[in-house]
Amino acid sequence: MSDFFGLEGPFMRFFDKVFNLLWLNILVIVCSLPIFTAGAAFTAMHYVVLRMLHNEEGYITKNFFKSFRENFKQATIIWIPAFLIYLALAVDAYLLYKGIVTLPGMYRMVIYFLLAVATVGLVFIFPVLSHYNNTCRGTIRNAYAMGVYNPIKSISMVIVTAAPWAGLFFKTYFIPICFLFGFTVPAYLSSTLYDGIFKRFEEEERKARERLEEAGSEAVSEAREESESETENMIENGSETEAENKVENKTETKAENKTENKTENKTETKADNKAVNKTKNKNKKRNRKQKQS
Repeated sequence: MSDFFGLEGPFMRFFDKVFNLLWLNILVIVCSLPIFTAGAAFTAMHYVVLRMLHNEEGYITKNFFKSFRENFKQATIIWIPAFLIYLALAVDAYLLYKGIVTLPGMYRMVIYFLLAVATVGLVFIFPVLSHYNNTCRGTIRNAYAMGVYNPIKSISMVIVTAAPWAGLFFKTYFIPICFLFGFTVPAYLSSTLYDGIFKRFEEEERKARERLEEAGSEAVSEAREESESETENMIENGSETEAENKVENKTETKAENKTENKTENKTETKADNKAVNKTKNKNKKRNRKQKQS
């Protein structure tokens, strides 16, 4: 029994978590009062409760405002249009439910369906944003993908999140419960559901990354083999062309030598013929002079 009620026992750990959830709920309410900052507050809340689920909560306030600052811009960009769309759908659904507004059955079903889709998106968007670095479009896409592919967990998360606030319509004593634990207890219970989805998603992503790396290494090896074969072919072709060039050079030099020899012989014979003709002409002139004398 002493271990059960000790400082490190399960009893004290349970009340420590209860106090942390209470304090975290107050932080969420205070940081959501301007309305447009509620998205960043919900994102920071899910960041802290997921750490609490893994017993890594550390300092609640420090971790809360760390995530609040890091995700403020992206969470606000997602939250404001999502809040306005969800508010419009919720008001329409309430008016239809109370009979204040009447619409044909098909239009009524469309509004209820859109409200359900928006609800599934809201329960997943801020946990995904708190856990992954992605663009706004990528965060919304991943949130809806997780919600659609895990319908049972999605419905359970919607029920858990809406339960304390739905109680306000029936009993007034839900007001202090919602003020103390209305956001954080449903978020903590939801984290036990989406934590498994995150782990499976990360495992699939890791396997896909490994397959890409394997495919990339195979492509690199194939490209390397192709480049090596190309270089070998170039070397072979280069040696062949060198031999051909040598043969061509030899034949060209032989032909040039022959032509040079022919031209030299022709010039020599021409010069000899000229010299012989000159001597003949001189002899003829001498003979003529002797005859005249």
